[in-house]
Amino acid sequence: MNKTLTQKLMSSLVFAVTLFASLVPGSLTGEPKPVLASPSVSPSSSSSQLSAGLNFSLAVDADGNVWAWGDNSEGQLGQGDVDTNPVVSPVKVKGLTDVISVSAGGVHALALKADGTVWAWGNNEYDQLGVEQSSPITLPRQIDSLQNIVGIAAGLESNLALDNQGQVWAWGGNEYQQVNNTDDLKISDPQIVNNLSGVVKIALGSAWSLALKNDGTVWTWGAQKVLFGTDGQEGISDYTDLTQIKGLANVVSISAGFSHSLALKNDGTVWGWGSNEVLQLGNTEQPWFDSPVQISSINNAVSVSAGAYLSMALGKDGSVWTLGANGGGQLGSGSSSSNLPASAAPLKAANISKVSAISAGYGFALAGTAGSVWGWGDNTKGQLGSGNVDVAGQDGYEGTNAPVQSLLELKSDSEPLFSRVAGYTAVNTAIEISKQGWPEGSSTVILATANNFPDALAAATLAHQFDAPILLNDRKSLNPDTQAEITRLNPSKIIIVGGSAVISAEIEESLKENFSDVTRLAGWDQYDTAAKIAEYFYAINPDAPKKVVIANGGNFPDALSISSWAAYHQIPILLTKNNQLPSSTTIALQQNDIEDAILVGGFAVINNDVANSISSIISGNSDSGDKTGTIVRYWGMDQYETSIAIAKGLRANIGTIVIATGENFPDALAGSAFAARTGSPIILVDKDLTKASVTNFLSDNSTQIRNTYLLGGSAVISDSSFIYLSNYFAK
Repeated sequence: MNKTLTQKLMSSLVFAVTLFASLVPGSLTGEPKPVLASPSVSPSSSSSQLSAGLNFSLAVDADGNVWAWGDNSEGQLGQGDVDTNPVVSPVKVKGLTDVISVSAGGVHALALKADGTVWAWGNNEYDQLGVEQSSPITLPRQIDSLQNIVGIAAGLESNLALDNQGQVWAWGGNEYQQVNNTDDLKISDPQIVNNLSGVVKIALGSAWSLALKNDGTVWTWGAQKVLFGTDGQEGISDYTDLTQIKGLANVVSISAGFSHSLALKNDGTVWGWGSNEVLQLGNTEQPWFDSPVQISSINNAVSVSAGAYLSMALGKDGSVWTLGANGGGQLGSGSSSSNLPASAAPLKAANISKVSAISAGYGFALAGTAGSVWGWGDNTKGQLGSGNVDVAGQDGYEGTNAPVQSLLELKSDSEPLFSRVAGYTAVNTAIEISKQGWPEGSSTVILATANNFPDALAAATLAHQFDAPILLNDRKSLNPDTQAEITRLNPSKIIIVGGSAVISAEIEESLKENFSDVTRLAGWDQYDTAAKIAEYFYAINPDAPKKVVIANGGNFPDALSISSWAAYHQIPILLTKNNQLPSSTTIALQQNDIEDAILVGGFAVINNDVANSISSIISGNSDSGDKTGTIVRYWGMDQYETSIAIAKGLRANIGTIVIATGENFPDALAGSAFAARTGSPIILVDKDLTKASVTNFLSDNSTQIRNTYLLGGSAVISDSSFIYLSNYFAK
């Protein structure tokens, strides 16, 4: 570690040595205990609107502005200058707009904008700002080589970025090979981490990196053990190239702190490994764990954050739980540090509820509720943003031991909207969606079956082309409620999707009696129907991108998850079998000169043979003859994680989200045209909202989501789930 930087950080927190020296019970080990003498890093998440660094804090408001407060001695508040005096009230970072995520490192910061670009400012001694330039850099600068980024993580002196292809980029300080396995001490140009793909989350500790893959496994590289003594000398043993964390599966989120790591499993349990010196792993048996151990008593978490000897978990009910060191009151329980120096048992943060985001820093913690930021613990640099600063006394410093509200309001001028759109049947839910999205009527209506999904899977792009709602109907006769909605919409054109086996000829004839333009798009199976829809789409829209989405024709959730995005971007949806590319899809790829494809679903859904066949066809369609067709695949461990991977990887507009059941198709099918109007993602959930990956996504993006539509009644999404979500997004 750079000695100058280490000394600088230590001098700013000289009280910490005394503070933590007496925290660890001697029963853990007979050897002298190492004492914290270097900073923690941010709770590294692939997407966060709230981040605690060494002695400063960052937050993103609902309008995409970044706010900062605390220490500005290295320009880490982005004001264009340095200031040795604490900044006790939030100030707006200059020159940044449309930000969706921030990450606070040691004494530098990162921001991710909605266009996929990354911006950095603060200390640059290890080129962690992506440029060989003297330190500090006090205003945000773009890291030009990074594009299509969906996640960022700032560490002590290095950084990670995650792109929409699931690749990880690394740069900055590399003394412990946390960037790559070379002898370079610093790397200014971001480079891809070799042999690592399918990543959905990243995290960065003080000297090591973490990556969560879409199969639920966690991988690491860099230092294997991090301990620091009272003299500031490193106690880092061994470095490792990319390796999997053994005994850890079904993980949905990760976080790396100063000397330990946390993982959240899909069952809501929390696991940790690394240092347990101040009980931050919830265990009193030993000070270090090479393998993950479960933190007991936490069984319903949706987010985790690792700080300096501090672990945090966000409960599904909006509560915050902490364990580990408490010398500065960072457990937030209201107990003074003199009475409670540390806790192995998770404690509930006092006087705070409905929390949507958490972040553990160095001796302090942050929590976000709808519109507000709360902080507790060390406030000697104004890092709580409460408008004042605390001074450490000669006899020790107890900090702020219960959450206090910062002066920052994250809310937008407009009230958040949360509503359930539902009817008593799938047909009626589609009608309610139509009324919500097209209150003044529509010139075109898409009519699809309510009982058999395949034929209608590809209808969303067509619906968006005509700005038309999708109505559903049974096979034999026109439902009176559907007929009434068609009358209300007063269209001049009706498009029937699917053959007479799903929407009868009698229905078609009855419509033709009242409407002059009634068109049926149908093939002999769902694959042929999708191909005919694509052909029709390109015939009326010849300038549309030569790009398609390809999904499994026997597996409805994946196609529905991407339907609104595909429709918004004028991209047709074609269908395939898992192990064979149907001839109708092959012909559609060839006749429409498709050059790029997005595959939806894992290898069990669309195998490599099919992917290779698609690649061969679109490569041959390129104009130059030697251009390789581009194929991108988005997938997760189940339909719920796939919907999130799509929303994140394709950078969908999350200002508005549409939530639908992942267990049946009609509601999401009708909702696809509605969501496409704003390019909003469809997030699939189970009835009782038990998937941690879903609640974690909502937590990560809570300040950006302004409008939420829940499709379907209590039979598909329970009332308890509705209440939870409505409370979660309540002002």
